Amino acid sequence: MTTKFMESFYCQQETGFAYCRDIEILPIYITKAPMGMISNLQAIKFNTDKFDDSCWKIVSHVAKKPNIKNPILDALIEWFGDSNQYVDSTERGRMILNEFDYSTRQVKAIRRHIKRNDQIYNNKYARDYIFAFMKKYKEFFDEEFQGWYDSREASRMFMYY
Repeated sequence: MTTKFMESFYCQQETGFAYCRDIEILPIYITKAPMGMISNLQAIKFNTDKFDDSCWKIVSHVAKKPNIKNPILDALIEWFGDSNQYVDSTERGRMILNEFDYSTRQVKAIRRHIKRNDQIYNNKYARDYIFAFMKKYKEFFDEEFQGWYDSREASRMFMYY
């Protein structure tokens, strides 16, 4: 939502059309608050000085909308699975594993990434997020998998007690 958006006849028409058709609208507050037909919608404040945080707010919001979340969650799962450094898998695990509600297919995809990516399963800093995820979706993580994950084969190999 900017001054130029508010001044645009076509933007107003398109917004009204989408609103009347019950199409998902997510106002992003940049310089102006939502007005008119969408004034009742909560806008996400976009702070250009905190670009990454502002973008994550949008992604997180969309990934929680039942009718549009699956492609977003699928992309986030692949992003997690593509972690090629411990710092990536820690941060990505923190951001996505316990933030969203996943389908059976998506939980199985996350499980495959945990099992196949050594930057995930060897990462002692991601353990808390992964254990919380396994607890939440315990029906997908049998004792054998949990035993493997908590063994010297996986993440405990770098831990010293």
